[in-house]
Amino acid sequence: MLVVLTKGGEIGKLELESLAQAYGCGLRFDASLGLLNCEGKFLDRLAFSKFAGELVWAGKYDELADARMFNFDRFSVQVVKVNSDVNSLDVKKRIGDRSTGRPDLDNPVERVLVFSIEDRVYVTRMLWEFRAERLDHRHPQRRPVFHPTSLKPRLARLLVNLSGLKPGQTLLDPFCGVGGILIEAGIMGINPTGVEFRERWARGAEENLNYYSVKASVVNADFLEWDGGSFDSIVTDLPYGRSSVITDDLEALYSRAINKFHHHTEKAVVMGPVELDSILEETGWGLKAKIMIPVHKSLVRWIHVIE
Repeated sequence: MLVVLTKGGEIGKLELESLAQAYGCGLRFDASLGLLNCEGKFLDRLAFSKFAGELVWAGKYDELADARMFNFDRFSVQVVKVNSDVNSLDVKKRIGDRSTGRPDLDNPVERVLVFSIEDRVYVTRMLWEFRAERLDHRHPQRRPVFHPTSLKPRLARLLVNLSGLKPGQTLLDPFCGVGGILIEAGIMGINPTGVEFRERWARGAEENLNYYSVKASVVNADFLEWDGGSFDSIVTDLPYGRSSVITDDLEALYSRAINKFHHHTEKAVVMGPVELDSILEETGWGLKAKIMIPVHKSLVRWIHVIE
């Protein structure tokens, strides 16, 4: 069993649920901890989780002192507390007392990650840790072609993950801009196609994709007039202006575009500046999940997972 510490509240849980379902993993939650019955092949994809470890022991904190011996050799211990007031030094001592090997803080062979939630303890071997620096080189300002509304890698990755797409499947972004979503999808082994109305940004998307050695198809066209076939999912950030309140023109665009999604896919992940419930109902889409995510300061976006 794997233990994953999610971040961002419901955002992290929804991302983990989407990938667990796609990969056929059993999943249950204990607060912000996801308990997975699978190999966790998708751990490197996660954008809103912090740690993942292989479960070694679980029980009440008071039972830890009498737990079976742990086969740790040259190890370090990190304690992560979630709604818990346990003494981290005491947890580390108990792990050390129940281990066959010796601690080695300077050059550990393995890292022991202990999650403490209220009176419960999960002892794991760390498998994965989210590091923002792995995404930094794909920040919009570090791409060859910059656009101020282009999504940061972490958010773009989240949208792709919410689609539940696996490597080899196909993704369409009908408003791809300079390719933020396409880049993350391609890096995860998904086959992405983007449609962009403005030729300047379509060429910019191609340049950005080439820069990161990502294979994708970019079409300079009006999505409303484009007929490019079927895809496993649509993932997109709808176009909008600086205001978070959509105009009549934008609302009409959203309605026409989302209605046209039916021609290309049976499921989609759509982010926009407002809730789209009424448009989804009018266009015949079912809302599987909806979540608000802060972008910066008082600016928020609504993510809709639809089928």
